[in-house]
Amino acid sequence: MQPSTRSVAVSLLLCGLVLTAGCSAIQSNEQSATSLILVNQDDVAHAVVVEIGALADDPDPVYAAGRTVDAESDVDIDPFEETGEYEVKITVDGESTVRTHTFDGEGSATTTTIGIDEDGDATVGSAGSDRNH
Repeated sequence: MQPSTRSVAVSLLLCGLVLTAGCSAIQSNEQSATSLILVNQDDVAHAVVVEIGALADDPDPVYAAGRTVDAESDVDIDPFEETGEYEVKITVDGESTVRTHTFDGEGSATTTTIGIDEDGDATVGSAGSDRNH
């Protein structure tokens, strides 16, 4: 029994869709993520929440993560997958600070450090691949 022209065409179409879906999944995984490190330079522990959103007044962040950071220590949080200029809202023990930061995503070792200084104030900066304590 020979397959009809219609069933061959449908099979080819399905194969093409499956291959195309696989290619786009591979391409999206090639984006380089930015590692995020919370660095607490203060001598007390702090509860820190990081929210990253568009520059417009959009109340829904595209990224959110939080951790308690021990005194004079650092901790990795989930990487940020996007590139471009974003507002980074850092909430330390209930007090929020908003900074504008550009995530360029270039290179596989891009790291952004979110620092808490001795006064509990927050900063955002790129640190390459090295950790600063």
